Amino acid sequence: PFALSGTGNLNASVSGPIDFWKLTYKTNINLKNGSLAEQKFDQLNLSLNSDGKKISFEQAQIKKFNSNLNLTGNINTEGKEPVFDLKFRAQPFLVEDIDYVIKYAPSISGIAYLDGNISGEVQSPLIQSNFSIKQISYEKVEYPSSQGTFSIDKNEFNFDGQFFGRQIQSQVKWPWDVNSSYSLNILINDLNVLQLL
Repeated sequence: PFALSGTGNLNASVSGPIDFWKLTYKTNINLKNGSLAEQKFDQLNLSLNSDGKKISFEQAQIKKFNSNLNLTGNINTEGKEPVFDLKFRAQPFLVEDIDYVIKYAPSISGIAYLDGNISGEVQSPLIQSNFSIKQISYEKVEYPSSQGTFSIDKNEFNFDGQFFGRQIQSQVKWPWDVNSSYSLNILINDLNVLQLL
């Protein structure tokens, strides 16, 4: 669960059984100056349609300054467990617009691009994404681009990426179960250490 707040309006028409996944509805939500999971946003627009068999995301967009995050696709509700078939894209999303990042690194900036999907059952979703970060600057020092892929499921976090123009390459497998084995592989090649100071 996560908190959602903001000022705006909600329009909805609902019918069907008292079972969220089997309801038939159309809803439009428009919020301004709010927060979602402790991340502030300027505007959130959400349009959902459900026929009792599928929830379609007609529009799902979060805007913050010059950043945009879009979600499209549907949730199939015909089976015993609802199944995600969603795609998300952030093009661009400014690093300095991410509250979690600025909390720990207030002088960082850059342009991030995400392109991924959410699949699997609602109780055990799989999140997969490609990412790239360009025009990175920290404490007025500029860094080469970074890129990679990551996946998250109920068992583990996996990451495969290259940082600072492939000067650092890494692979991470991090299980949520503390008794499971994890792995971390790092290759450093021609790293300019002065950039990190």
